[in-house]
Amino acid sequence: MRLERLNLVAYGHFTGFNLPLGNKSAVHVIVGANEVGKSTTRRALISVLFGYPHEVEDGFLHDAKDITVGADLIAKDGRRLAYIRKRRGKAALALADGTPFD
Repeated sequence: MRLERLNLVAYGHFTGFNLPLGNKSAVHVIVGANEVGKSTTRRALISVLFGYPHEVEDGFLHDAKDITVGADLIAKDGRRLAYIRKRRGKAALALADGTPFD
């Protein structure tokens, strides 16, 4: 499975930011000056794939209940999946259009 795009809908100091990573196999290196969001982006990637940590680390701009990250994935066979993960207990995972996963 390949990550095509990381969507920082409401996370850290990001609102509506999309990080396109392309649809080809590659290694991506993110560089930038101090305090531009490299570590926040790394935490968002971990959160969208594995869930949020118990404590809210990146809730200084958005309320904890509004924190949302998304991912666009491509499977090895070419199937695509776009989903979002909210910081909620029930219905935390949903398709990109907001339809909850079972």
